[in-house]
Amino acid sequence: MDWIDLAWTIMCTAAVSLAAVHLLVWTTKTEKWEHLFFAIAAGAIAAAAFIEISALRAETVAEYAALVRLVHVPIFLALVSLVLFVRLRFGAGKLGLVVLFCALRVASLVANFSTGVNLQFLEITGLRPLSLWGAEVVAPIGVANPWMALGQASLVVFVVFVIDAALQIRRERGGDEYKRAAQTLASIGAFVIIGGGSVAWAVIQGGLPLVVTPPFIAVIVVAAYELGLDVARNYEHLHASELHMALTGQHTLVGQWA
Repeated sequence: MDWIDLAWTIMCTAAVSLAAVHLLVWTTKTEKWEHLFFAIAAGAIAAAAFIEISALRAETVAEYAALVRLVHVPIFLALVSLVLFVRLRFGAGKLGLVVLFCALRVASLVANFSTGVNLQFLEITGLRPLSLWGAEVVAPIGVANPWMALGQASLVVFVVFVIDAALQIRRERGGDEYKRAAQTLASIGAFVIIGGGSVAWAVIQGGLPLVVTPPFIAVIVVAAYELGLDVARNYEHLHASELHMALTGQHTLVGQWA
């Protein structure tokens, strides 16, 4: 096992763990749909990481093309779940942008299975062996699929959506809530663009590995931190309520004795 195997295993395990935790939270508070969509996104990223490491180790062009085609399914689930998570968690952002984003992702998924060998390539002519600090991987060489523009357009819509959500929060709430939301939304938008942009760059340049897991794991960590603040605040509120009830009970007993 080299460092790439170790890194992808850690990222996959972390994503699965976060998905399990927030799925459990949702089962106890089913009205908190953001926890469910976060769990779906985290689980999908874990699946994408598993497929991606298999593609990086692929031995034939056919195997590589099939794996890259397959990875678009969990990526689709992750991105759609993330945009719904943002909408529900912050209660902001135009619904029309959510619908447009989802429509573009559906169109990208259809194009992935109906044009070329996958959304990125019309044809893959070969695999280029690479050594990344001692780890051996492969990178595709081929003809770029013009339908890839659909996927890139959807990421632009995603960024527009998170900016719109941040501006709405600023107008309607402002203060500390806006600062926290703006930091979270900016981080999510930036990492999504880095992930999608790196893939487009690798295809255009040719001979570079297609890797999206690290930036998408960063998105999951940012979203998990945002949800974690809620869980912490709820715990503090519950603890304060329990303490208040205990003190009230003690005072009541003292009053009865007097």
